[in-house]
Amino acid sequence: MNVPQIFLSTWAIKKSIESGERSVFDLPALAAVHKFQGVEIIDRHLPDLSQETFSALKKKLADADLHVSLGATTDFTADSPETLNAHFSGEY
Repeated sequence: MNVPQIFLSTWAIKKSIESGERSVFDLPALAAVHKFQGVEIIDRHLPDLSQETFSALKKKLADADLHVSLGATTDFTADSPETLNAHFSGEY
């Protein structure tokens, strides 16, 4: 029998991320403490899309032995890079 995996989403700490109290980098440790099998990271909750950000997250997830799901809520059909960036940053 397959047991469903339960992931902790960045939506669960959205207000803490927005206030600066927590960051997306805190999610793996929080998920591990509460025995989640993985984390769901929403694109808009990332500080940026740089290789450094993804490398740091990859290390934290590996250290916590967690799976990851990346949720894209940005409208990638935007008509310009400026509009896409505005969607990503939550300004649109």
